[in-house]
Amino acid sequence: MLLFLSVVAVLSVSFAHDVLYEVEEKKAVVVKVFFSDGTEMAYAPYEVYSPSDPKIPWQKGRTDRKGYLSFYPSENGVWRVKIAEESGHGTEIELNVSNQEQHTLKKTNTACPFYVKLFSYIGLFLSAMLSLYVSKRLRTRRSQT
Repeated sequence: MLLFLSVVAVLSVSFAHDVLYEVEEKKAVVVKVFFSDGTEMAYAPYEVYSPSDPKIPWQKGRTDRKGYLSFYPSENGVWRVKIAEESGHGTEIELNVSNQEQHTLKKTNTACPFYVKLFSYIGLFLSAMLSLYVSKRLRTRRSQT
C-alpha cells in the first residue's frame, strides 16, 4: 500500500509540472524595427499597449536578432508599440486593428525626415558659434575697462 501511494504521489507531481503547448495558425501583427541607416534594432526592449488599457503593457519583450517583434491583438482599436533601447533610441508606433482576422494597419512613424535633422544640426552649430562669439566679445570688453 505504501508503495502504491508513493507511485501515485510521484506521478501526480510529475504530471503537474508538464509543459503543454498548442500551435495555432492565426494572423499576428509583425513589426520590423530598424535605424535610419538600415541596421536592425536587434534585441531592443518593447512594450505593447492594448486599446482597452493604454497604461499597463499588454505584452513586453525584446525584438529578435533581425529587429522583428510580433503579437496577436485580442480586440479591435488602436494598439501602441513602444520600442526603446538603453541608449535612448526608439520610437512609438500606432496600429489600427479594425478586424481581428484581417488587420488593417496604420503606421505612424515618429522619425524626423532627414532635412529636419540637418537644419536642426545647422541651427545648433550656429547657436554654439554665436555663443562663443558673444562670450569672447564680453571678455574683451571687460579686459579693456
